[in-house]
Amino acid sequence: MPSTKRSKIAILTGGILVAIVVLGYFTFFYPPQSAQDTSGTIGGVKKYRSSQIEDKDVKLGQEGSSTSTDNSSQNAESQTAAAQTAQTAQAAQTAQTAQAAQAAQAAQAAQAAQAAQTAQAAQTAQAAQTAQAAQTAQAAQKSQTAQAAQKSQTAQAAQKSQTAQAAQAAQKSQTAQAAQKSQTAQAAQAAQKAQTAQTAQTAAGPK
Repeated sequence: MPSTKRSKIAILTGGILVAIVVLGYFTFFYPPQSAQDTSGTIGGVKKYRSSQIEDKDVKLGQEGSSTSTDNSSQNAESQTAAAQTAQTAQAAQTAQTAQAAQAAQAAQAAQAAQAAQTAQAAQTAQAAQTAQAAQTAQAAQKSQTAQAAQKSQTAQAAQKSQTAQAAQAAQKSQTAQAAQKSQTAQAAQAAQKAQTAQTAQTAAGPK
């Protein structure tokens, strides 16, 4: 996932650099200027001085018409060259605009992809947090259930112990009562025997 993101960023950066280079070339270096166009930019200023018209410069008849025809041809060629230059410049500008639009579209696509990846990462993180919270709640519930069961078992064991102690106490009480009844019966028998002996002695009288 990070390597794919880095490769996309590298491709986007390379496209932007290429677009900047092309834009700079067509802005500053296109169309190329000839030496004649740049000769007047450096050095001393050359003043324009027109020469005087002489007799040889004036031509009549066919010579004048041929000269005007040559001038018209030169003007037509100059216009054609200027039109071609303008057309080339327009084509370059169109290509430059198309490249800029493609670069902008690629940048928007990269931003959209990055936003989608960020949203997916956030969604994954939220899902993980939700799952962790659910697991924590389940663990707490299990712990509470185990504690409640342990308390219930402890209470049952205490109740059983109390019941056993009560049963032992009742058994001891019954044993004590039984022993007391036995002693009372023995005492009654002894008293009865003593009375019987006294009665027999009284009945015999003195000899």
